[in-house]
Amino acid sequence: MSRHCPFRSSLLLLGWLLLYGHALAQQGGRDDFLTKADSIIRSTERISDDTSRIDSLVKLSDGFLSSDYNMVVSIAGEARRLSQAASYQQGLGKSLYLMAAGNYRLGNIDTATILGRQCIKLCEETEMTAEALKGYTLLANIHSKGNDLDEALELYNLVITKASELNDTAKWSAGLINLGHLLRKLGRPAGAKGAYLSADRILKRKPIARNQLALYTSIVHLIDDRDSVADYLSKAIALSEETNNQRMLAYAYKTLGYFQYNSWRQFEDAKGSLERALAISQDMGLRSNILDVSTLLSDLYIKSNEPAKAISMLENHIDELKGTGHESYLQQAYDLISTALAMEGNHREAYSYLLLHREISDSLYTNDLNSQLAEFEARYETEEKEKEIAIQKLEIERQQRLRALNAVYFMGILLLAGGLFQWYYSKQKLKKREAELALK
Repeated sequence: MSRHCPFRSSLLLLGWLLLYGHALAQQGGRDDFLTKADSIIRSTERISDDTSRIDSLVKLSDGFLSSDYNMVVSIAGEARRLSQAASYQQGLGKSLYLMAAGNYRLGNIDTATILGRQCIKLCEETEMTAEALKGYTLLANIHSKGNDLDEALELYNLVITKASELNDTAKWSAGLINLGHLLRKLGRPAGAKGAYLSADRILKRKPIARNQLALYTSIVHLIDDRDSVADYLSKAIALSEETNNQRMLAYAYKTLGYFQYNSWRQFEDAKGSLERALAISQDMGLRSNILDVSTLLSDLYIKSNEPAKAISMLENHIDELKGTGHESYLQQAYDLISTALAMEGNHREAYSYLLLHREISDSLYTNDLNSQLAEFEARYETEEKEKEIAIQKLEIERQQRLRALNAVYFMGILLLAGGLFQWYYSKQKLKKREAELALK
């Protein structure tokens, strides 16, 4: 006799909703994402239980974290509204984190910071430690990105400590990897390598694909041994393909191509790796990867005496870069296309691009100079203010010491006067007594 599972219908419905949500998200552009989000949210109304509906919305929102951040914020926002109405603290904590994470990835840093702090406060009060750790990690990432590195360092260490106490492998290893990134940024390679190796030891005991990929593509920049670098990157590529993580696959191929070109001088192998990275990046719309790989690949084509390929790539590259604010990439592109055109004997056009390169170089130099001057001016003003504050503090301390000294003098005078009065009074009393005795 088969036993009926009371949660079976809810689980089946949730599975259908996840598929339905992702199918909707893939249709059309992002302009109509609110309509899609509304459709997904309304579809959960079939779930009668409030907490089950909130949990479904949270899972749906979490599912979009790798693809559509606007959808994450919209669906998590509805989950938060329902959680508040139902006083469902667990759903509220999770939805606050998802809203913070979505806003962070959309570049809404102030909103993400506020939501992240709300998430941490609620989760600490309700002992939702796992969700609090996510909030701390997000805030650490925000501080790291905003160059508030000391605060980020403190938060990452807090995450590592709490996660190790809970034996939470995922957050423990992720905290160590993030710490490694930060220490690299701070110019402390030995500390960064130690953090990465600690994460590697943890992940060998309990593999977690996402963390392993982040580790493998980061630790290679701190390793001198070529075979170890190649091994880590081979594992990163294999794991990315196994888990169908196209974003990390593109990054792994880009990193491999970088080493093959710059360190190992394997130009043909580098071309293959970089071309694969570019194709995946273009399919995924990974703009940062496209900019890096296009520049590196164009330079490689020139070094391999294939100027026509470099020119074709750079012409498209330059068209895409104009007006985007990526001036340093545009500067490199002008320099490379000038070289490639000169190789083909087209000196007139090569010269025109060289002029553009010099123009943008001068502009960047001026911007850098102005930035440095502004920084020096800010430092000077800060130092002057600090001096002024220090002088004020010294003056306040001097006044306080003077008041204290005056109080001591005043007390001393009072004591002396009191002592003299007592002495005089005692003496007079003694004389009076002697006089009385003499009369007797």
